[in-house]
Amino acid sequence: VSIYTGIAGMQVFEGPLSLGMFLTNLQTFEAIGQAYASIWSSLLEFQSCFCALERITRFMNMPIDLQQRMGSNNSSRKVTTVLGNEIFALQQGDPDKCCSGFADDVLPILVQNVLFKYPLRSGGVVCGLSKGKLEVQQGTLVSLVARMARARRRC
Repeated sequence: VSIYTGIAGMQVFEGPLSLGMFLTNLQTFEAIGQAYASIWSSLLEFQSCFCALERITRFMNMPIDLQQRMGSNNSSRKVTTVLGNEIFALQQGDPDKCCSGFADDVLPILVQNVLFKYPLRSGGVVCGLSKGKLEVQQGTLVSLVARMARARRRC
């Protein structure tokens, strides 16, 4: 732009270039410069996002465990379906056993290998592990009671 200003300025003084054309060309160069400045600032903004985009791309391309989760979900559904069908078959023989008419309402609640923890007043934590299996029918009131000395173990 500075070279053009020097050469075109001399042509304005000598007469082959009019002053209006010279000023119009300078405004055109200024507009082009502003456009390039805008493009440059946009490129700098894009560059600041590259690190985050690289992390996102890395995470999106990591191996997944979708097949294992789908397999686990499908096996759980199969077990639930079998239990539901068995209960429904039992209910067909004795409709008084079913409270609401839905087979899912009498599915057993199964608890096994339960780990529990609770804090002591003196500090520390007491934990216990129930290695047994407890199966309770829905709607049944159950209370688990044990002597204090036998029910606790230190972690």
